[in-house]
Amino acid sequence: MFENDIFAKWLDENTNKLMLKMGSGEALTNEDMLLLVLKSQSNHFFHLDKELKNDIVTLKTEFAEFKKDVDKRFEAVDKRFDRIHTILMWGFGIVISLIIGFPLISKFFM
Repeated sequence: MFENDIFAKWLDENTNKLMLKMGSGEALTNEDMLLLVLKSQSNHFFHLDKELKNDIVTLKTEFAEFKKDVDKRFEAVDKRFDRIHTILMWGFGIVISLIIGFPLISKFFM
């Protein structure tokens, strides 16, 4: 398999020769046309690769922002559950105190 740089250099050299050949009015062979198609595909892949990398960077940034937002929402929900837990514990403590303390207090007043 070719290294990208070696292949790109070879392709550039050959397509530059073809451009000179076309400029002088010579006819192109099937092999020449295949080289031109290969060069256009190579350029197309290069641009697609560039776009894909930019899209990945954009998605990573958007996902990081989304994750921060989700983390904030979960923190808010955790705080709500903590408040509910505190209220229930205090309420349970008060109810138990009343249940245990009511008979004792009622003896003093009867």
